[in-house]
Amino acid sequence: NDTIRKLAAVLDEAGQAAPADAQISTTPAASAAGTASATPDRRRGTGATGVDADAVRAAMAAGRIPGATVAVLRGGELTELTAFGTTTTGADGEPIDSRTVFPVGSVSKHVTALGVLRLVDEGVLALDADVEDYLDGWRIPGRPGAPITVRHLLSHQSGLRPVPGGRHPRGAVLPTLRELVQGRPGSPGAERAQPCGAAFGKAGVNYWVLQLAMENVTGTPFAELMRTLILDPLGLRDTGFATGFPDTRPAAAGHGPDGAPLPGGWEHRVDSAAAGLWTTAADLAAVAAEIRRCFLGRPRSLLTRTTATAMLAEAVPGSFFGLGTVLDATGGRLWFGHGGELPGHRAITMCDAHTGDGYTVLTNGADGDRVIRLFTSAADPGRPETES
Repeated sequence: NDTIRKLAAVLDEAGQAAPADAQISTTPAASAAGTASATPDRRRGTGATGVDADAVRAAMAAGRIPGATVAVLRGGELTELTAFGTTTTGADGEPIDSRTVFPVGSVSKHVTALGVLRLVDEGVLALDADVEDYLDGWRIPGRPGAPITVRHLLSHQSGLRPVPGGRHPRGAVLPTLRELVQGRPGSPGAERAQPCGAAFGKAGVNYWVLQLAMENVTGTPFAELMRTLILDPLGLRDTGFATGFPDTRPAAAGHGPDGAPLPGGWEHRVDSAAAGLWTTAADLAAVAAEIRRCFLGRPRSLLTRTTATAMLAEAVPGSFFGLGTVLDATGGRLWFGHGGELPGHRAITMCDAHTGDGYTVLTNGADGDRVIRLFTSAADPGRPETES
């Protein structure tokens, strides 16, 4: 957890011990009311979860979360796909189904990293090249130092100062990505704050620079490039980075802690690579399964085994972070994935690299961590908690 407040809430909740015989729902589809019917299997879950659909509904009610969707992987295969609730409260709400799209915040970085690493395998980018070689002559300002590399940016070791500015209300005039990265009146851009490689410091600006570099070297807008590199090869028809993507299909609007809908339903993101992805639980599960295939060296994988191994190796000791992915190797297992937190939405995707067991949970409520914790708590010892 990235704040003391969140950690305290988790510890308080953990004090109320869960039953040892947690159940698992085997119902794959949503009911007409938008929630999965509860026909639980009394066995302990043998895969990633042991979570009963009734427990999900109870957490949603307690957190005033209108909707959620859950995908479960076992052995690298999608075995459960369940939808709960509605896209929003009131008369405008529609039942959530397996193709309802959610914004997933920082999970975007995880999928972006897969695209960056595919360009590395193709020789378009180099992990340890100076990223300024890919920025059309622009130089990152600030204290001089060693070159900032693609690897530094993927693993949040660049030393760049965190910069706000990627979020904008729907309907607002949006700045360009270049304006975000290079700065504009009243909004500073990317700037060196400390020597690269000196420390781990998570910041979206790292992925702003990566997005600009990817567009520069390929001559292709980021959303289109990621569709060519990742989304189409994996058949992710319900996933997109384009700003207007959620306007073309059923989308889950965000809701505050009180359950009230956010104005406009969601925000627009210029920083697509860092936090602009819209997707489904099923599509994120497919991404996790593919990363595992790459890591195991399976035929026709999107990445080479060497590159995938680098992705799932801790870049800075103690950071629990590889190249665009959260890692947890405690308990003798290697979990990988990422969490996402946006106003009104929460998301997580995690998978065991060796067993292929995993889960993706997407919610459209600010208190969505209540649902996510059901799955992180039900996973095996050494599991990661939610990470924004």
